[in-house]
This record gives sequence, structure tokens and C-alpha cells, in this order.
Amino acid sequence: WGGAVDAFRILSPMIVVSSISSPLSWLINSLGLVTRSLHITLVTTPFMITAYVIGLPYGPTGVAAAYSAGMLLKVLPVAAWALTDTGIRLSELLRALGWPLAATVVAAGIGYVGHALYAPMLPLVSRMLADLAVFGTAYLALLLFVAGERSSYVDLLRAIRASQSS
Repeated sequence: WGGAVDAFRILSPMIVVSSISSPLSWLINSLGLVTRSLHITLVTTPFMITAYVIGLPYGPTGVAAAYSAGMLLKVLPVAAWALTDTGIRLSELLRALGWPLAATVVAAGIGYVGHALYAPMLPLVSRMLADLAVFGTAYLALLLFVAGERSSYVDLLRAIRASQSS
């Protein structure tokens, strides 16, 4: 499994891309724009196959890098296409993603520094839990206190509690 570490690291940006592309797919399908979804797939599939072919000579890590690069390159054009005539503008999507994306990048940096400091001292499971705690705490702190999202999350928790008590 040690050899797979680099490939998984290279694939990590896909978490962000998937969190954007999956809801867009749900949106256009729920709006009855299934043909648009098909057209997007028909246009982007050859692009992604080309990316895989480019990565093949470099082994699994090359394919992972090509996949990540291809997905990152296509996410904005596909988002713009998917949102056409839906009532949601690409600028609105990007504005909504701004703080969470910024918090992710900063929290990842904090997590990386923390990992470098305590990794040699901790066994694997403890190190993974510490990584999760450092990243999660930094991410939540940034969203709640820096981005000013605290009231939104408090309202969400109140709504969840109210629905559970009824």
C-alpha cells in the first residue's frame, strides 16, 4: 500500500472537484436537463480519455496526475455549461465556494505543518486522528469565525434540533 500513497495524494484535489460536479449533475438532472448532462458527458469523455493516455507512460501516478489535471481543467467550463439557463450564474457558484475553498487550503496548510511537527512521535492511527483533528478544527474555526459563517451554522443546528424534537 505504501506505493499507492503518491497516487492518492495526487487524487486529493478530486474531493473538491467532486463536491462541485456532483451537485451540478443533480441540479441539471432534477431540472429535466438530462440531454444536457448527456452532451456534457459526450464532450468531456474524450478529453478525459486523452488525459489517461497521456498519463499512462508514467504509470499509476501518471494516470492519477492526468486524471486530476483533466478534472481540474474541465470543472469550470462544465460548471458554466451546466448552469446555463438554470437561474444560477457561475459567479454565484464561485462566490458560494470562495470561503469554503479558502478555508480548505489554509486548513490543509495548517494540517501539513502540524503533521510535520508531530508525525515522527505518533503511531499511525494516532497520527491520522491528530491530522483529522488539526485539519477539522482549523477548517471549522476559519469558516465560523473568519468567514463569518457562525450564524448560518447555528441556525442549521437549531433547525436540526427542532426537527428531531417534533
